[in-house]
Amino acid sequence: QKSVCINPETFTSYCQQQTAQENIISTCKSYQMCDDKKLVCSLKQGLCESKSDCGSDEICENNACKKQLFANLKINSATVFNTKYDKGVCTTVFEVTVENNGSITASKIGWNILDSGKNLLGNFPIKEIKPGNVFTLYPQVSFKKAFIPVFVIDIANKIPESNENDNALSFKNVVGCFN
Repeated sequence: QKSVCINPETFTSYCQQQTAQENIISTCKSYQMCDDKKLVCSLKQGLCESKSDCGSDEICENNACKKQLFANLKINSATVFNTKYDKGVCTTVFEVTVENNGSITASKIGWNILDSGKNLLGNFPIKEIKPGNVFTLYPQVSFKKAFIPVFVIDIANKIPESNENDNALSFKNVVGCFN
């Protein structure tokens, strides 16, 4: 717990309906007088002046520690849905499922298909995925050489997530058109 020495005349942010003196008493776990008619206050659990007063998974908002909520995007599966070969070009449609197992909606989601050499084969935006929902995509890519696809969600890490380490899924087999 953090102890702070506060001037009662200026400290009103924790409780707006009481006087400054009552504020400190009502929001502190313990208090005592210190030099120059100030109070020493040990903040009650859950109260804060800055993020450092809160737990590692919390933020300080309106002088209260609140759990920080995150989305968590994960590519659950990817399979070949359909493949066509025409004049030396292979076109494959994949079926890809993406889940948000976080606690808030993820919006404006970018996701990509990369070849085994990390070259971009396709970029496919998703408007949003609500918490607990699974979204199924059918992206189509055209190519001339066989490759191992890697599916990556939120490649630029623009969406704060509780786990940034589960955003990629590498295909198990080579994809290509074989005559």
